[in-house]
Amino acid sequence: MNDSNLTAQEALKMAREASAVAKELNDNTREQIAATRHMHDEMLRNQRRISFAMCKLLPKQVADNIVLSNGSVIGFVDTGSAADDLVGMDNNIALAMKNREAYDIIHAINVLAMANTDMVHVFTEFAPHINQFCVNVYGVSQDYISNPSIKPLIKELVFLADNEALEKLLSIESQLTELIIEAREEAEAKAEVEA
Repeated sequence: MNDSNLTAQEALKMAREASAVAKELNDNTREQIAATRHMHDEMLRNQRRISFAMCKLLPKQVADNIVLSNGSVIGFVDTGSAADDLVGMDNNIALAMKNREAYDIIHAINVLAMANTDMVHVFTEFAPHINQFCVNVYGVSQDYISNPSIKPLIKELVFLADNEALEKLLSIESQLTELIIEAREEAEAKAEVEA
C-alpha cells in the first residue's frame, strides 16, 4: 500500500512539474506571439510609409497600385483585380517617372520665363488635346503691335508622347538659358558703356 501511495505521489508531483513547465512554455509562447505581432505591426507601418512616399512621387493614376519587381504589391489594391491586371504596372511606373522628368523641365522653363522678363519674353503653351508643349522666345524690345510677323528667337514644339520629348525639352531649356545669359551680358556691357 505504501508503494502505491508513493507511486501516486510521484505521479502527482510529476504532473505538477509538467503543468509548471507547460505553463512556462505557454507564457513564453504568448510573449513570442506578442513580439511577433509588434514586429508585424511595425512592418506594416513601414510599408505604409514607403507606399505613401512612393505615391507622393508618382501621378495619381499610377499611385493607386505599385507592383515591385519581385511581384509584391504596395498601396491600395482592388480585391476584384486579377493578377494579370497588375503585371503591367512596372511599365506605367517607368512612364510616370519619365513624365515626371518632362514636367520638371517644363516647370524649369516656365520659371526661367517668369524670372527673366527683363531679358527675354518667353511664351509657353500647352495643348492638351494633342499633348504638345510650345515655346516661343522674343527679344525684350519686340514690338508685337507694329511688327507682329517678326520671327521668334526660339520656336519649338514638343509632343510629350514622343520618345525624344525629354531630350527636346532639355535642349529648349539649354537654349533659353544661353539666350538669357547673352542678354544679361549685353545689358551689363551696355550699362558699363553708358556709365
